[in-house]
Amino acid sequence: MANRAYKQLKAKFVESTKVVGNHLDGDGLYLQVTEGARGINKSWLFKYQLYKKIREMGLGSFRDVSLLEARQKCQDARKLILQGLDPLNEKNAKRAIVIPTFAECCDTYITAHQSSWKNPKSEAQWRSTLTNDGEKLSHHRVNLITTPMVLQVLKPIWETKSVTAHRLRGRIEKVLDYAKSLGYRDGDNPAEWKGNLEFSLSQKPQTKIHQPSLDWHELTQFIPELRAKDCLSAYALEFLILTATRTSEVINAEWSEIDLKEARWTIPAARMKANKEHVIPLSTSALNIVKKVKDLNDQWIFPNDKKPLSNMAMLELVRGMGPYKDKDSKKPIVVHGFRSTFRNWASEATNYPKEIIERALAHGNPDKTEAAYLRSDQYKNRVKLMNAYARLIEGKITNDKIIQFRSAA
Repeated sequence: MANRAYKQLKAKFVESTKVVGNHLDGDGLYLQVTEGARGINKSWLFKYQLYKKIREMGLGSFRDVSLLEARQKCQDARKLILQGLDPLNEKNAKRAIVIPTFAECCDTYITAHQSSWKNPKSEAQWRSTLTNDGEKLSHHRVNLITTPMVLQVLKPIWETKSVTAHRLRGRIEKVLDYAKSLGYRDGDNPAEWKGNLEFSLSQKPQTKIHQPSLDWHELTQFIPELRAKDCLSAYALEFLILTATRTSEVINAEWSEIDLKEARWTIPAARMKANKEHVIPLSTSALNIVKKVKDLNDQWIFPNDKKPLSNMAMLELVRGMGPYKDKDSKKPIVVHGFRSTFRNWASEATNYPKEIIERALAHGNPDKTEAAYLRSDQYKNRVKLMNAYARLIEGKITNDKIIQFRSAA
């Protein structure tokens, strides 16, 4: 027994070895080391004899199955042999019953994750992409999907529908990762980009898309025209401009997020792009808008009947104004561009530090807890910055006035 224990593999060896071959641990359990185009691969293999035939059964990747877990799987398999059962046949029979198709796994993935998606339309977008563009994978069992099968789906649209294709690849990868987490798959993800699909598909550089924005000098012309509309989408748009936020953050804003006494709007992490809670100081102008719509709905600040305002409402409003165009691209401005309007004003017409400006846009997060941050000088300086921006919008500051940064310390 002492000699057998000595020959057993050590966890450190399993982690570090790159020697190709089968390394015996005992009782038919082997660490199988192979080398392929993507480097060294290691997995567990159980060899056994049944009815005078040598059989082999995979027990999973060493990354997913620890040495102790592999030994336990080996013991479980040997118990089946003692009962006169073939472990491999039992495994295959079980898999044939429970392993879902790609379409079924897509459905369960979407159902499991839709509550965490910030955009209400995300569910429909995911279903459309995976059902229509990924149709060729739909009826295959998730454990049988391979890289060549994924390429068959992606290659026809990779160059002609680039954005859709990149989005589809990422969603296939997530669904197959999900399938693996449930035990439906083993091994590498066939939709993974690095070390896999990157060798078969061209990599298009990720360029930051510039959203056509209003020149901040034109705010004093734009705002009176906006206020003349006197409608809910106009109130929502002015609130968005005053808070330098995104469309989804405004239209899905709820009364529970607003603290009128502290003049503060707290957007929960689940609704933020960076998945971090964002606290926004509300200027008097922003508070006036909130108070104006207070009796419209008990839940939504900007309601459309019993639902939030449509995500197209503010864009349609902007399209009907002006016309206002981006000074560089000459393209009509869009709602998201007002974040650039704020950043350009803060950078050009104030000497506020960059970190305060970026924090106002929810770029970067404080090292402190949110409670400590709200008591900090940086938050107080953000209050001053947003109040100055509101005064510009109200026409109380001339365009040529530089707002001096004076720390709240």
